[in-house]
Amino acid sequence: LLPAHSLGWSIIILTLLVKLLLFFPSQHALESQKKLQTIQPKIEEIKKKYKGDQQRITEETMVLWRKEKINPLQSCLPTLLQLPVLLGLFFIIKDSGSIELAKHLLYPPFMNLDWTFATQFLAILDLKAVPYAGASFFPSLTNLKIVFYGAPVPLAIASMQFFQMKMVFAAKDKKDDKKTKEKKPFAERLDSQTMMMYMLPVMIFFISGSLPNAVSLYWGASTIFSIGQQVFVNKK
Repeated sequence: LLPAHSLGWSIIILTLLVKLLLFFPSQHALESQKKLQTIQPKIEEIKKKYKGDQQRITEETMVLWRKEKINPLQSCLPTLLQLPVLLGLFFIIKDSGSIELAKHLLYPPFMNLDWTFATQFLAILDLKAVPYAGASFFPSLTNLKIVFYGAPVPLAIASMQFFQMKMVFAAKDKKDDKKTKEKKPFAERLDSQTMMMYMLPVMIFFISGSLPNAVSLYWGASTIFSIGQQVFVNKK
């Protein structure tokens, strides 16, 4: 329905609609993450106090969560609700060459639309292209070349994700004493949050490279929106 049937701008508008629909669940999830960071010292005290008694540690942690009105599973809900959109975009772009075969699945008002899409976004990004198309898991010069030349879009998405994760754990980083961290062995410094902050962007770098750029555009627009929410939550 957009001018020139722009697939790129339609995806961005779709992203905004999805994020606005999920705004309050996402906001509660981000606030819950912040609360979890705030009470982390109390959780560490529980672990020390009941060391060796995992059942008691779990029970006391649950009591603390209820007291602070924290639901750790709350942060998963917005992500799970977005999965159908991501999967839908993936199959729409993957099968866009054979849209005629799927016209019988469309709602009646859309039966007679002109199904010609502008798949070039800002004249530089081919939304149907898969950055790492043709590459395999085996290390070879050919595969390295494919990854190297296809890296810009996945690298941009991974960088956005890293920046968002950095903001999520900003409060924790400020509270940690640098001198104390330096004294700890390297293995002890690699807690679950630190691993997630670095490993998740690496995973996204490879996953987004194996999907059409249209899915990466949705992912990138969604991440930018989430960064804005995170700024608000951090200030709050």
